[in-house]
Amino acid sequence: MVLDHQGHQKHIKDLGIKVHFYERTSLEESVMSDLSHDFGFRMGFWRYSIERILALSNWHSLHKDESFIHVESDVLLLNNFPWPQFGEYNKLAWLRHSYSLDCAAILFSPSFRETSWLRDEVVTLLKSDSGLTDMTALNQISKMHPNRVALLPTVENSWVKDFGEQSQESARLLSKEFNCFNGVFDPAAIGVWLTGNDPRNSLGWITRYSSHFDPLVDPNTLRYSGKFGQGVSVSLDSTPVPLFNLHIHSKQISYFRSFGTLRIYFDILTSRNRRFKNRIVLGQTFLVVKNYLSRGNKIFSIRTITNIRGFIHSRKA
Repeated sequence: MVLDHQGHQKHIKDLGIKVHFYERTSLEESVMSDLSHDFGFRMGFWRYSIERILALSNWHSLHKDESFIHVESDVLLLNNFPWPQFGEYNKLAWLRHSYSLDCAAILFSPSFRETSWLRDEVVTLLKSDSGLTDMTALNQISKMHPNRVALLPTVENSWVKDFGEQSQESARLLSKEFNCFNGVFDPAAIGVWLTGNDPRNSLGWITRYSSHFDPLVDPNTLRYSGKFGQGVSVSLDSTPVPLFNLHIHSKQISYFRSFGTLRIYFDILTSRNRRFKNRIVLGQTFLVVKNYLSRGNKIFSIRTITNIRGFIHSRKA
């Protein structure tokens, strides 16, 4: 685990994992400080989401003989995750969510040389555009360097023909590495559709069966199945293929516990008839309201009223 403050260590001392403390260079501090994002949003979310690339490079500089897989904390690795295939992989790789947004929910680097190169590319881009996020920066890098960066497969080869004519080129790109893994990854869309959105964005409400940020792979068109001992599979009018992970944007810890598999299978079963579309997490509602108050905002801002109207509409639906 990579941390940037000694004080965080007390929260993980009982986990029995190795810790690396990331110390920023003056260049890194300067680049991060010049970002044009709202640093107050979720305690610096936009800064830290892109600075992790620099932190990973810092860790890798001390472990140059190793490769690594970076996994975001709200990503659930399923029991069929292809660890052996990554052991034989030799390119930088991450996920693409939409045409303009790549995703580091799972990011692989085969060597320090590649990680260092990625870090330099990110810094160069941020110097020229301080408004970039991790998703837009990675998207630009993968498009500029297709021979150096691979996209982890989110499309099975036979699905390409079912995409619209304008989308087939993107679909072929998303399926290019399929034969290396024989399964697909979830950048975000499947997890959001199946388990729900982040309740912090909607006053504690979780809504399933909707997509965000125009994903290239529409989760509404896929079929999901799950069996004990066989994991989760997805299909698009074809033979089911393994799904290796789920991006749990709803931030529900129960998915990561011992009975999490049961909850996933329950979500798959109910999704077939679009049942249990809306849920509420009262604790998140309280935190959102508390955040409004602590920042000196009126609870019933225009945005809040708009959200409430949306909730009412979704409940009627």
